[in-house]
Amino acid sequence: MARPTKKPKRTGRLSSGPDLSTSTISTTNKSAKPKNAAYKPLLQQPPFESSAIRAKIKTAKVKDEDASADDISVPVGPKELTLEYTLPIGQSFRWKSIDPEHDRAYVGVLGDSVLCLRHNDDTNDVEYKVLGGSEDVEGRLVEYFMLDRVHLSELDALWASKDTLYESVRGYVSGARMLRQDPVETLFSFICSQNNHISRIGGMVNKLAGMYGRRIDVDGEAEEIKMYRELYGKDSKGAPLDTTFYAFPSLLDLSENANEEDLRAAGFGYRARYIEESAKQIVEELGGEPWLYALRDTSYEKAVEELQVLSGVGNKVASCVALFSLDKPDAVPVDVHVWNIAVQHYTPQLRGKTNGPKYHPVVQEAFKRVFGDLCGWAHQALFVYDLSSVQKKLASRGLLDDEPSGSDGESDWSS
Repeated sequence: MARPTKKPKRTGRLSSGPDLSTSTISTTNKSAKPKNAAYKPLLQQPPFESSAIRAKIKTAKVKDEDASADDISVPVGPKELTLEYTLPIGQSFRWKSIDPEHDRAYVGVLGDSVLCLRHNDDTNDVEYKVLGGSEDVEGRLVEYFMLDRVHLSELDALWASKDTLYESVRGYVSGARMLRQDPVETLFSFICSQNNHISRIGGMVNKLAGMYGRRIDVDGEAEEIKMYRELYGKDSKGAPLDTTFYAFPSLLDLSENANEEDLRAAGFGYRARYIEESAKQIVEELGGEPWLYALRDTSYEKAVEELQVLSGVGNKVASCVALFSLDKPDAVPVDVHVWNIAVQHYTPQLRGKTNGPKYHPVVQEAFKRVFGDLCGWAHQALFVYDLSSVQKKLASRGLLDDEPSGSDGESDWSS
């Protein structure tokens, strides 16, 4: 990954002050997104370990005289969460942009709810609206984005002070946040990801939900749903596509109903066998969902070792599941992007070697030496910047001098 040669420009009114880490958020197409007062702000939750957040709280007006600083939640701005660098870049596959020109609004499924998440045009803070299913989403969103666990803006500044590559990239992909996802959905999503690319993985995950999950009814008259169906209701040849929303199936549903023959017929290829066998393994041999969730309380090494007993799960898939759902922030999944970044900047001793599982601990340790116990978060920002789709977007906004140097080929999450 080449270092950026041009500092990012400021492109819109930003809520968080004159810091380059918010520079890539565009606010120029306000008419592209639905306007509806039903949106609610996404809020950062106490306890606030961040001194910057505490300073913000002290200046806030407190209507309740009995409230303390720890009782106050603050809006989530783009330094903490930028949707386009968090939702569609390969850690979750259930979100689609309904603002394709600027990627400031997304519709997707979280558990048994259909939501729209967007950046407010005036403040750039993130807000949400329930479009169908359960209305009880506030707590789930806090957990999903780990808003009560990690204050990214402080970590971002810390990592930039320690690493010149990170410092040169941070302003382009500010707010690239990690997700704490459901382990079942994450596991089977990444089984689908092997030798695949992001858009096709998303299609498989939604198809798996449609085949075995529960339908979620939505308000068909909602402007966001109309926009979603207009954008994604037909394939490239004009043939209609299913835009129904489904919750991801439970592990028990998959173990009882998923079968290789049906999945192969639906286009899953060799992954069909892995899906059927892994679901049955977990339920019939390993103790079901409690076994999977218990991996959150083990070490990274133990979690990866345990996951690899499953059909079709190798080191890279296991590492992704650990980072994106099992509370292993020191995990560093090594695909072609991360391998190239590591070899160029952090593990020169691996130059001339071929990317393979035996070298992945070397890469992880190199990232951990530089970025510490949350190196998985830092690696994600470098990974996002390296995607050619992101670099093309930055170039189109006048933020890069050079032609994009990243690549968005197959993720190469083979086992």
